[in-house]
Amino acid sequence: MNKIVLIFLFFISTLSHSKSQNQIIISSAISLKEVVDELVIEYKRENPNDNIEFLTNFGASGSLRMQIENGAPVDIVMFADTKNVNKLKEQDIIASDDIIQVIYNSITLIGYKPLNNIEELNGKLIALGQPELVPLGDYSKEYLENVGLFEDIKTNIIFTKDAKAVFNYVEQGEVDYGIIYGNEIKNLKNSKIILELDNDKYTKPKYSFAILKENKNLTNEKFFKFLQSNQAKIIYTKNGFKIL
Repeated sequence: MNKIVLIFLFFISTLSHSKSQNQIIISSAISLKEVVDELVIEYKRENPNDNIEFLTNFGASGSLRMQIENGAPVDIVMFADTKNVNKLKEQDIIASDDIIQVIYNSITLIGYKPLNNIEELNGKLIALGQPELVPLGDYSKEYLENVGLFEDIKTNIIFTKDAKAVFNYVEQGEVDYGIIYGNEIKNLKNSKIILELDNDKYTKPKYSFAILKENKNLTNEKFFKFLQSNQAKIIYTKNGFKIL
């Protein structure tokens, strides 16, 4: 059975058949996991009487989008790009007025041995996110194409299921190098920053948040507004993201 379908079925099995009005289901890019966990804690602290139950599903933005297209019960999406939200908008699953961009990221090359220039990646084993599903992989591929290197090194690339997997491959020493999000730098323990990549060579990684059209209600809208608040922005910046 298709891996995406299995993930989708597992997620569905964890949910109640009748969704409560006091329940918010979030599908979020895995690069936002620490952020979302903190946002939920802060929201509950500020709104103790709301008695909201949060259900969170983390993964690659493209995979999460496919789950929604297959009927996954989701209220709010927090994707690591604009493409996947726009695909849901084109299908009338999300309305234009219910999409916001608050934060952005950068991408960085990490590994163990210094490089004099990016061309020295040729012949090395490299981890990248799968471009078709993982926005980090899309940004990474774009950068490597723009510096004229992707075709030369593609046979030495291990494509991963999500952004966190790239980080883990490098940290565990399973590859020589990998391209991760800038906000992950603070979590490095074994590997180190090799190059901060020229941001003129790839699309700025803007994160898009949205409410699903069929699930707009006061509960979801209140939390969605909180995602744009000063308290939320403090959490974003503390975790290495930049405010748009």
